[in-house]
Amino acid sequence: MLVKSKIMDSVLQVDTEEEGQIWVVLSFLSTLKLGGVCIPPNDSPYYSPAQYGALARYTTGQDKVIVLGDFNSRLATPLLADRDGNYYQYQGVQDNVVNEHGRILLNICNNNGLTVANHLYYNGNL
Repeated sequence: MLVKSKIMDSVLQVDTEEEGQIWVVLSFLSTLKLGGVCIPPNDSPYYSPAQYGALARYTTGQDKVIVLGDFNSRLATPLLADRDGNYYQYQGVQDNVVNEHGRILLNICNNNGLTVANHLYYNGNL
């Protein structure tokens, strides 16, 4: 995660407790938690299933959270609903495969009110 020097004084909290994850709170967005996450593929010596548990833990109960990163997940066209139960629309998805990481990530999204932004068609825009 990179932060402009001129806003470094606004960093209230940095949490790097979990390997491959950084969580930041800024004073001017103190109700928003920003996460940077890298979950390696299954065949990497750095992969641990606990990394998905940590992602779930950091997003559970958070009303305002943004997570960016590389989850090594193949999601096909996600089946995710908004708070009214309407399914989000995705366009231009060319991958039709959901891998193990993708299933775990979609489960975390569904349980924690997270939405995949990649290829999201929202308010008439991609």
